[in-house]
Amino acid sequence: MNRIQLYTTQKSLSRKILKFMPQRYSRHYYDLYRMAQTPVKDVAFSHIDLLKTVVDFKMKFYPRAWAKYPEAIPGTLKLIPPEYRFPALINDYEAMKDMLYGDIPSFNTIMESVHQLEKF
Repeated sequence: MNRIQLYTTQKSLSRKILKFMPQRYSRHYYDLYRMAQTPVKDVAFSHIDLLKTVVDFKMKFYPRAWAKYPEAIPGTLKLIPPEYRFPALINDYEAMKDMLYGDIPSFNTIMESVHQLEKF
């Protein structure tokens, strides 16, 4: 699991309610789902120090008050989007399915997998 991918996803959940989700944003959740199915997840979770490095870098070069960088610590990362984001993300995922290949999971399956990642 790519810690940068996890952090980027977690950070976006701090966006203001009225801010629209970028197009193809559901791809981040799909990528997390796919990485969670591989040894990449275990390797990334074994390098917990990388999360602090990413947070420090973001705080220094990309400061965003809404990003809540100091809250990005293991065991507290929130990856599941708020409920009000689901309709836009589901529509986005459906629109980008043509870009995916192989066995394409449902959006619910992806969210179940991402929810499991929050427990690490």
